[in-house]
Amino acid sequence: MTSPSSARPRQVTFGGTQAIVGGALSTVLLIATAQQLYEQPMTEALEQALADPRAAGLDITVETARTIAKYTIMVMGVLSVASLVLGVFVLRRHRPARVALTILGVLVALATLLAGPPGWAVSVYVAASVVMLWSKPARAWFSDSEPSAFTSPPASFPPPPPPR
Repeated sequence: MTSPSSARPRQVTFGGTQAIVGGALSTVLLIATAQQLYEQPMTEALEQALADPRAAGLDITVETARTIAKYTIMVMGVLSVASLVLGVFVLRRHRPARVALTILGVLVALATLLAGPPGWAVSVYVAASVVMLWSKPARAWFSDSEPSAFTSPPASFPPPPPPR
């Protein structure tokens, strides 16, 4: 029979599942965007963005903007896959994964704030996931004395040599 503290709280299930789903969804969307990066509609969108008076002062070409977008997509893709993997480990009670997912979530939330209203929605989604992982029931579950499923047992030192 399991003790009540060994059952995963709903907050952890919700936060970890959101990280997995969000990571998978954003990875798919980033791959789709990367595939369209050199197509005509994307070129037109970049030209329109660069024609904006705020961007005109930067003196950026369409190719430079495309290169910046390409590297941004790569970085965000790595972060998306990392959140997916960390979400799985969080559901398995891996304490360092919760900390890493929190740091990653803060970075992604701050980065997506710059994207305007769609980015603000992503920031709220990420913030909700992180808050769930640090709720009182989640903290109690992670601080339980049971070892994490992925931590190794403490290393035992060899016995001292016998006295002479």
